[in-house]
Amino acid sequence: MLFPGSLGTKTGSTLEAGVEAVLLNNSYAVEKQVVVGSKPGGGKHRADLVGMRPNGSRFLVSLKWQQTAGSAEEKVPYEVIKLLHALRENPSYDKAYIVIGGSGFTSGLVAFYLSEEFRSYIRESEKIEILTLNDVMARANKGSL
Repeated sequence: MLFPGSLGTKTGSTLEAGVEAVLLNNSYAVEKQVVVGSKPGGGKHRADLVGMRPNGSRFLVSLKWQQTAGSAEEKVPYEVIKLLHALRENPSYDKAYIVIGGSGFTSGLVAFYLSEEFRSYIRESEKIEILTLNDVMARANKGSL
């Protein structure tokens, strides 16, 4: 039985499991729910996933799932800030990815988040990429995450 509010958690964990499986099937190591530093303004920053490439370099993965219209899509810019902060605090991570999924994201915002225009607003934008699950699959299959 699902209780009110539990649908979002379950679908978010499904996205996590999917990304984790893609990475593991393509020779990346994965850790889940890792404290990677602090959030700007205080508090622990917990990354959904930390990936490690076969060469030993590591990257952060944040997952944003939105099943229905809501606020997850509006949290993406703050997630960018948190990830850039983590990369500055901890140079053992060389890149960060935000993986967005679910049919609740506004199509216009998804297109904007995936665009060069969005990246133009972000300093150090080369360190952060916003991808869909399909993008992650394609990049992992080529070993290019």
